[in-house]
Amino acid sequence: MKKLIWLAPAGFAFFMMLGILYLVPVSLALVLTFLFGQSRAYSLYMDHITAVTLLGYVTAFIPTVIWYRLAFMKKDQYSGNTGTFTRSHGISVFLLIFFLNHGISLLLSILALLLPKASQNYDTLVETGGLTSYSVTWFLAVIVFAPLVEEMVFRGLILRYISKTGWPFWIVNLIQAALFGFYHLNLIQGIYAFILGSFLGFIARHYRALKASVFAHAVFNLCGTVLVTLESRFLSPATQAALILLSIPASIVLTGVIAKQDVD
Repeated sequence: MKKLIWLAPAGFAFFMMLGILYLVPVSLALVLTFLFGQSRAYSLYMDHITAVTLLGYVTAFIPTVIWYRLAFMKKDQYSGNTGTFTRSHGISVFLLIFFLNHGISLLLSILALLLPKASQNYDTLVETGGLTSYSVTWFLAVIVFAPLVEEMVFRGLILRYISKTGWPFWIVNLIQAALFGFYHLNLIQGIYAFILGSFLGFIARHYRALKASVFAHAVFNLCGTVLVTLESRFLSPATQAALILLSIPASIVLTGVIAKQDVD
């Protein structure tokens, strides 16, 4: 029972992340409304939505990196509890995430049939949330800071604190993945974030290196935005369908390949 105390810092890390990333936009919206009025504030907010997202992640980055460094990073360096993440490892992870992204595309199509209203809400979020408004700000928010901060919190702090309870890894991994899904506060996004979080937990644990899951997370965000745009433009519908059909068996095979890779 004493080991359950480690759930407390895991919970605190979760609510810290949730609080900062949603408090910053709300606070900014209130300030803009006070200064410019509701109509003008809404226009300014939506025109700079990726900058708002970036501000939230940068704000969360500061306490997160300090906490992670003090809690685990220095201890890992002294204890030798650090794995390696080589170029060959990176290729395997890239391919896994590439096919996983296409598998999630299949899942989204199924969810659109089963949960049409929730899927419509998710589509609106994608359209208005600046997820495909490519720019330097978008790149920093979506490809750099989002993977870095979220991995430090969910796979760097939460997963490792829950692991201290002594529970089997599959339970620990499911818990942190469920929290990762809930954190997105959107049913459709939460479902596929749970799946992604499970894979990211597996990757972080296998390579014993947080940079492995940060890389995987960045690849996923890139595949779900830029790569989807490129595929729709340059690949035929038949080729896109073939990638989606291959996604599940390819993901299973690549997960097995990663599991067998040696990590020094």
